[in-house]
Amino acid sequence: MNATGPTGSRSRGMALALCLILLLVITVVATAGMTTSTLQLRMAAGEQAATGAFQVAENAVETALQCFRPDRGVTVSAVDCPEVATAANEQYDFVIERSEEDGGSPLPEGVSLGGDLEAKSFTVIASAAGSRGADAQVTQGFYVVGPRE
Repeated sequence: MNATGPTGSRSRGMALALCLILLLVITVVATAGMTTSTLQLRMAAGEQAATGAFQVAENAVETALQCFRPDRGVTVSAVDCPEVATAANEQYDFVIERSEEDGGSPLPEGVSLGGDLEAKSFTVIASAAGSRGADAQVTQGFYVVGPRE
């Protein structure tokens, strides 16, 4: 009994071809999985950098509110506030602008501030640069109630 017939040699070649095809499929699936993992890692790092930049911009708003004094003028920037300490790794800038619109009162209709008081509207625009090229901008408005000018 000899296994050199037509069916014996074909089955050996078919097993080799099937193993090579399965190896190719496994390689393609593994490569796609690694590519997806790398992309997800980059997206997570970008999101982390954007969140960090947003937090720095929020800190810039808090710093702006700490250094705010209505007597400084219409526009105040971070250069005007050297007395407020910042963290070494934070890079931000902010501008406080007084709104030029009249009649912008935070009070509901029918409530008066009286003849001697007025509400002054201000806006803080803070921008920050984070790692990996991320940047953020935060805008916050506030009112100051004080004597009429």
